Amino acid sequence: MILPKALTTLIYSVAATAGFSYAVAKFCNSDSTSTDSPQQVVEASLAPSFSRSSRLHISSVKTAPTIRAVKAFPELTFDAPVEFTYAPDGSNRVYVVEQAGRIRQFDNNPAAKSAVLFLDIRKKVAYGGEMG
Repeated sequence: MILPKALTTLIYSVAATAGFSYAVAKFCNSDSTSTDSPQQVVEASLAPSFSRSSRLHISSVKTAPTIRAVKAFPELTFDAPVEFTYAPDGSNRVYVVEQAGRIRQFDNNPAAKSAVLFLDIRKKVAYGGEMG
């Protein structure tokens, strides 16, 4: 009983899809005077198109701004840092998690000279490579 229903539904779906496709095709081609004349195809693209005759002028190319890496906390060093986060309580404290199992805390100030040990679980952590 289910198979005939499924087949009937499939046939109606195919017929409806074909009918809709035919109607859309007729609507899109309704502005042509003859069905035998070739249609002009217009290509749309988000990327700029270049023909063989077009030339790219260096003066028209915009360059990206230069990006330079700087040390955020030049007085501090860490052993294999894997996480940098902050205290959400507004205290301006930041934390660096080291792969070996230490968490260091310091003020979010580029002139910070030391990072206090916040937590040390190195004896409970296996680390190295991708572990830690």
